[in-house]
Amino acid sequence: FSDFSYYYKPNVPEQLLDAPTLWQQLGIAHAVGPDTIVFVCQQTLFKLTPEFDDVFRAILEALPNAIILLKKYGTSELNERLLARLGTTVGPATSRVLILDNMHEQTWFSLLAHADAILDSYPFGGYTTVLETWAVAGTPIVTLPHKLLAGRCTRAFYKIMGIKDLIAKNKQHYIDLAVRLGRDPAFRADLRARIAARAPALWERRATLAEWEDFLTQLAHRRPITALHQK
Repeated sequence: FSDFSYYYKPNVPEQLLDAPTLWQQLGIAHAVGPDTIVFVCQQTLFKLTPEFDDVFRAILEALPNAIILLKKYGTSELNERLLARLGTTVGPATSRVLILDNMHEQTWFSLLAHADAILDSYPFGGYTTVLETWAVAGTPIVTLPHKLLAGRCTRAFYKIMGIKDLIAKNKQHYIDLAVRLGRDPAFRADLRARIAARAPALWERRATLAEWEDFLTQLAHRRPITALHQK
């Protein structure tokens, strides 16, 4: 197929929480000061493979005022095992990696909007969560494309928007981009504004609709739909 599939803009709550209320509600107000850089890695925890740990470590070591927020997985065992692993690979900076409890819709979208930047996971990146982020705000997302489809979606979205600034070439470049976002407010603000302005290009793209129609029509002509599961 020639383009991104048809996708409706995610529904966003009419009213978001302000930042102080959000941090208080999440129970992390003690960790977020006026100079704190808030990174969010909003992917499901099983996407965070060990090869991504040194990225967390490098970012946190370069930015002593940064925290990384993760979202809780369904089982406490995975949360505990991840933190234990990070304690070994990331070291003392693991104290600035916080796993948040499950959130309702308003809190979730407020978090995506108030984050300073988002860290796309690798090698399994985001899709729905990326689109949710850009439905509510232009929060910049650093991404490192993988050779497989599961790690290339964020790159594809950026390509549609004509924005290449945060598509990393390798792991060190990913770290450098994240650190720059943390240190350079003007860089963050410029990207946030450009992403917010161009994100509407992602919704309801019609190019592939005719291609799907053609594909399914050909499939139907070659084999009856009722027989698709017959051997």
